[in-house]
Amino acid sequence: MIMENKPRLWVSTWGKYNAGSLDGDWFDLEDYADAEEFLEAARKRHKDDPDPEFLFNDFEGFPKAFYWESGVHDKLFEFIHLDPDDREVVEAYIDGVLGDVPDDFENAREKLMRVYDEHKTGADFAEEFAEEIGAIPEDMPTWISVDWEHTWKGNLRFDFDRVESEGKTYFFNAY
Repeated sequence: MIMENKPRLWVSTWGKYNAGSLDGDWFDLEDYADAEEFLEAARKRHKDDPDPEFLFNDFEGFPKAFYWESGVHDKLFEFIHLDPDDREVVEAYIDGVLGDVPDDFENAREKLMRVYDEHKTGADFAEEFAEEIGAIPEDMPTWISVDWEHTWKGNLRFDFDRVESEGKTYFFNAY
């Protein structure tokens, strides 16, 4: 699911939580250049805790694969500072294909075959892909009919991952 909210974390500490408090604040992650700068701001916010062990109670604006209660993925700030279009592609790739954070975000962009700003079926993609690679002869008689749904379901769906998210349809190369 493509997130429209800004990337944020609710930060408290385990000490406060264990004492029955959820005292904390939302941190807008785009305000920080990197994890160190963010953690320094969190330490300042929780200066009343002598050795804060951070608790991230909630998150928004980035895929769940980057988040857990006791920390965030090392690549979160790299992801946050991607170009918005690249970030959208990486989100779709994580949520719809991998389910986890890739080692290399460029891999998502390289695997992207096509993105539509609307709902498209596998059959739509199959027909466009066949035309694009020249698999349909220009002189093919008009009385020949191609079952594009079968072409997708019987063949191409094993080679491409189709992801629908926030009104867009993405097709990624599966190899």
